[in-house]
Amino acid sequence: TKRSNVLPRVGCMLSHILCFKRAIYLNYSNLLILEDDAYLTDDILLDDIEIPEDADIIYFGGTYKHVGERLDFDDKKIVKINPSFLKLYGCFGYFIPNRKKIIEIHNFLMSQFKDGKGKKKLKDFSGNERLLAGNIDNIFCNHYQKNGNCYFINKPRIYHNDGGISTLNNNKSRNRYKLKYEY
Repeated sequence: TKRSNVLPRVGCMLSHILCFKRAIYLNYSNLLILEDDAYLTDDILLDDIEIPEDADIIYFGGTYKHVGERLDFDDKKIVKINPSFLKLYGCFGYFIPNRKKIIEIHNFLMSQFKDGKGKKKLKDFSGNERLLAGNIDNIFCNHYQKNGNCYFINKPRIYHNDGGISTLNNNKSRNRYKLKYEY
């Protein structure tokens, strides 16, 4: 792997971890993390959305990959992610709904820095096992979307003007998503 492909991903991961650390230090009751190149819609507030009590992560917008035809979510304002049918990558902005989840996700992300051999996939979010280091989007897809309770807001409140190209990769022409819809 080229250094130019790894360093932006490491920087992105560390910036997300820093957001969680600051939220814990400042005693935040919830947390909204936005990518630096995200665009906000006019209706960014959650006044019309009922947050599910079991929510780990709520995506405000992102790039998703799914099996089958184009998705139709009817009039649902919030949709639960089912990773066997749909995964959300390229999270442009996400919301952690309570302090307990902020601490849990922080501990889980920090497990990448533990001693010993890391595991690619964990079912335990406690942070007791060492997680193999990776980029934040894949960690959320492989762990929280698969084993937790993740939702996305329908219609998105945050979007990206990237044309399907990751801004984490210097070789932009080779980094297009294959089954990609911006939502």
